[in-house]
Amino acid sequence: MKPMQALARWMSAELFSVIIGLTDGMSTALLLAGSQVLGHQPLDAALALRVALVSGFGGALPLLAAEYARLRQDLSHAARELNLPAPQRLLRSRLGAATVRNALRTTAVATASGFTGALVCLLIGAWTAPWAALLAANLAFFVMGGWLGRRFGGRPLVWGLAIALAADVLTVAGLFLHISA
Repeated sequence: MKPMQALARWMSAELFSVIIGLTDGMSTALLLAGSQVLGHQPLDAALALRVALVSGFGGALPLLAAEYARLRQDLSHAARELNLPAPQRLLRSRLGAATVRNALRTTAVATASGFTGALVCLLIGAWTAPWAALLAANLAFFVMGGWLGRRFGGRPLVWGLAIALAADVLTVAGLFLHISA
């Protein structure tokens, strides 16, 4: 299998994890960078790394708990649909162990994506100007929205603009709330 085909197959399998991670990471970057722009404070690489770590790992526990609960609920539902006398046996089977692995994988991919999304945007702002972090995150949201629109049969321009506009709301929230590090 060619590397691009392997990447496309992986992206298809991990789409939820990548999208939620990138969205969380870049949203955090927008909130922080918006505050830095208002306060005329520079971003630096150390701050970018700290925020990326918090952004990436801050959502890990809630996502792990929610994903594990969702997968267990699906397995429990399947046991009831199959009229199994003791659904706990299915939950303790290899399928039950697979739910743990799947939840951990989803969480790991989302955490890495969130870390990467925040770090890249904030490093751009640290190496240039804080407003460049805002621009990078907005552009990334626009591209991601357009890609999702194209992938799912929507209008890419509308999806891109809608997601970028939602990101702009986060930027304004960062400006209004004066979030600073």
